[in-house]
Amino acid sequence: MHGLCIRGHQGPANQEHSSETTQAPRVPMWPIDYNEQFKKEWRVEETNFDPTKFDDKAVSAFKAKVAELFSTKKEEVENLQIRYCYKMAVNNHRVYVGTVSAMKAFLRNRPEIQDQMGIVELTAVGFDARWVDGNEKEREKSFRFPPPDTEIVLYTQERWERGACFVLWDQFQQSNMSSCRIPEESKDGITTYNGFTEHAYRLVFDYVGGLPAGCKPPAQLSTELPDGTVESEEDLVYGVSWGRGCVNCGP
Repeated sequence: MHGLCIRGHQGPANQEHSSETTQAPRVPMWPIDYNEQFKKEWRVEETNFDPTKFDDKAVSAFKAKVAELFSTKKEEVENLQIRYCYKMAVNNHRVYVGTVSAMKAFLRNRPEIQDQMGIVELTAVGFDARWVDGNEKEREKSFRFPPPDTEIVLYTQERWERGACFVLWDQFQQSNMSSCRIPEESKDGITTYNGFTEHAYRLVFDYVGGLPAGCKPPAQLSTELPDGTVESEEDLVYGVSWGRGCVNCGP
């Protein structure tokens, strides 16, 4: 089963939305596996159990973006079956915090860090990373950095899939992911932590079972950061043997 997801506690990022706007506000979202394993590990509710984390503007923006992506009629937006999800997890992988320019230099000078995180190549705009799912199936994901002076957090995601990724520092804090341990090291503009506790909040749309009749699903999903940088692009797979499950939305 597949879906789309967004992290909680986030309003429409850097873009006003009015009745005159033809597109929904920019909402960073990405595909996830919305399967039985996900439902076991996460608290999944059909109603908003924590409005302080699932902001009304974020929910509205997510619904509007899903409607735009899947060519759903405006009047059907409020009927979309959104799931409100929460999970606490301890991440024992090292976390690296600094500006994009400092992070690029850090990774270039520390090939062993690239190896540890599964970063297979530093590109002109970001990096390619090897991701592994719970069935040990591997694939590569490409990430694009925002502007050079943007502060980011580089870390290894540990869920159904694990692999290197990054998030903006402000969003790392806003999404309650900022429970980093005591810093191990601070050098050359990069602060290293030996892990963190994540309180993850996600809005999820199950695009297998939740699509109205007559919609036109997209072939690909681009995950955009609030400044418009396309962080990554993924194909959305449809059919009986889907391996991915829903759309998340978040920073």
